[in-house]
Amino acid sequence: MARLWLLSDDGDVVLYQYQVENEEKKGQVTYSRTHKGFKFLDTIIEESPRMYHNGIGMALFKMAKANDFKKYYVVAMF
Repeated sequence: MARLWLLSDDGDVVLYQYQVENEEKKGQVTYSRTHKGFKFLDTIIEESPRMYHNGIGMALFKMAKANDFKKYYVVAMF
């Protein structure tokens, strides 16, 4: 599981804070509507299995497609 908290949305770039599972550290990730891509702004995600990177990315793409960026979102990992 990963949790996402919306920090800001300027109409193009959406900024989220994320936390993976029960880790204490939190990082930040952005999604750009113009570039239709996401980018992690720190190296915290590199300490976690790749499925978290992919899961957060897919959640951002899903929200972008619906044009509905949630204030809080939980990404389930299977």
